[in-house]
Amino acid sequence: MSIAEELARYEVDPGRGFLPSRDPLARLPAAFDAWEAVASQVSELLLAGRLREALEQLPEVDLDVLGRRDEIERAMLLLCIFGKCLRLGRRGAGRRAPTRSGRTVV
Repeated sequence: MSIAEELARYEVDPGRGFLPSRDPLARLPAAFDAWEAVASQVSELLLAGRLREALEQLPEVDLDVLGRRDEIERAMLLLCIFGKCLRLGRRGAGRRAPTRSGRTVV
């Protein structure tokens, strides 16, 4: 197997190494504007103890509109950030993610 084939097998870009060959998607489609709004304020919401409330108010969205890999990766990034911040910000509150975002991850 050639070096190029080995690199491709492990998704290593010859020019950028372990970084993706293209920059990651900066924003999801408009249907996910509410996710992006929370993501842009996650630090403030976490410090104010209002992140859970903001996540509980997110509308359910149709994940089928995410057709490209970069869109799916961006959505997973946001969900991971939300989940991690919920754990960091937990002050005796429940141990479960808000229903809508929890269902999305599953």
